[in-house]
Amino acid sequence: MSKAATKRKPIQEVRTDVWELSVDKEQKHQMVLTVEAYRKFLIPLVVIINAQWCTLGELTSKERVNAVEKMIHKTVDNPNPKHKYFQKVIDKYPFFRKFPSYLRRAAIAEAIGIVSSFQNRYYKWQSGTRKHKAQLPPVPDWNV
Repeated sequence: MSKAATKRKPIQEVRTDVWELSVDKEQKHQMVLTVEAYRKFLIPLVVIINAQWCTLGELTSKERVNAVEKMIHKTVDNPNPKHKYFQKVIDKYPFFRKFPSYLRRAAIAEAIGIVSSFQNRYYKWQSGTRKHKAQLPPVPDWNV
C-alpha cells in the first residue's frame, strides 16, 4: 500500500434519526404560518441575488450569505442597506422586521442555492451543452 493510502482519515459515521412530530391543531397552524412567511421572505431574496450574481458568484458560501445579509438587513452598523427594494418588501410585511436571524440566514442560503442552480443551468445552455439542438433555455422557477 502507498503512503497516501495509509494516511487517509477514517470515514466518520453520520447518525440520522427520523422522528414523528405530534402537534395539535394550533401548533400545526403556527407551522403553516411560519412556512408561508419564510416563502414570502425567500422570493424577493432570489430576485436580489439573481440581480447581484455577477459579484456574488465569485464569493465563497459564507461570504455570499454575509454579503447578501449586508445588502438587505438594516442594523445599527449597517443603517442603509444597498437594496431599497427589500425595504419596500419589509414595509409591505412588517413582521419581516422581527424575522429570526436563523430563518433569515436559512432563506438567504436557500435563495443562493436556487439562483446558483439556475445560473449554472443557463450557463451550460449558453455554452451549447444541450440534450437537443433546439432545446429552450432554462426558465427560473422561483415560485417556491
